[in-house]
Amino acid sequence: MIDIQDTPLPRSTNTNVFNDEEFTTSAFWVPALGVVATASMLQLLAISVGATTLIYFAAKGLLSLKSGALWVAGKVANDNAKNKRHVHYEAIRTSNSLGIWVGPGRSKTKAISRLKSGLDTWSIGSSNALSIAKGASPTGRYRYDSAHSAGKGKRTFAHYHPYEYGTHSFYGGGKLW
Repeated sequence: MIDIQDTPLPRSTNTNVFNDEEFTTSAFWVPALGVVATASMLQLLAISVGATTLIYFAAKGLLSLKSGALWVAGKVANDNAKNKRHVHYEAIRTSNSLGIWVGPGRSKTKAISRLKSGLDTWSIGSSNALSIAKGASPTGRYRYDSAHSAGKGKRTFAHYHPYEYGTHSFYGGGKLW
């Protein structure tokens, strides 16, 4: 078993990397489970899912800690979409093989507000992504885009846009080019 509480965080002079002087948390969001997790809960997760699986995801760069929340790669979120508490999640675009980071779950109302405020979302399934894109548009209009072509090794996702906004309502596991 991994002892999270006694594991020191790496120190860095790089301001883009969290270290124990800059950031600490006692609980964080695990979108694949739809719950907020404490360190002891993460230990239990490591037991139930398997520490090897968590280490594998971390080593492959498929997990990220952002603002106290555990974010997963869009493909990982899509592959683990069953039995989730939410169907809409925060999303952040990347320009690499992950395509997007999927973060905390949101209600339909909060997902619509996120799109209206210029931020992206990821939803389980096309119909859920479409419903919030329509909801964010004052006229109910939307625009569909299949996964855009990209450079080799980059992942893109099919998505909807609220007609009046440039934000993205992503869904699915994306396409790796």
